[in-house]
Amino acid sequence: MQVIATNDAGTRAALLEARRLARRLDRANVVLLVPRIASSIASVEAPDVDTAVVGRYQRIASLCGVDVIVRLCVCGTLREAFQWMLPRGCVVVVGGQRRWWWPTREQRIADLVKKTGHVIVFAEASELHTASQ
Repeated sequence: MQVIATNDAGTRAALLEARRLARRLDRANVVLLVPRIASSIASVEAPDVDTAVVGRYQRIASLCGVDVIVRLCVCGTLREAFQWMLPRGCVVVVGGQRRWWWPTREQRIADLVKKTGHVIVFAEASELHTASQ
């Protein structure tokens, strides 16, 4: 199962949903994909920043009680990250706020992933939801 990192609250909601689904589907492997858009070679060559980012998401996963493999994907666009880093037809969990009148960044990410042929589960991130889990 794949989880796409968005913001802290969205990532927490997605990890909690992935934990629930993994238990239900009897799947142990959860991969947290952290896309990092790089506009130049200079922004790609920052290993200290990469280590801090991976550590941050490992701590979030640990607090959620989810054992994950964190994959940092340095890419030019989100479409590239999803095309190259997500296995074909996999279940992808995206978490974030949901709006009806104008899609949030997280909803646009979920739509983009769905267009690339993956099964999407959207985890609603609200203070009440993430605090109760």
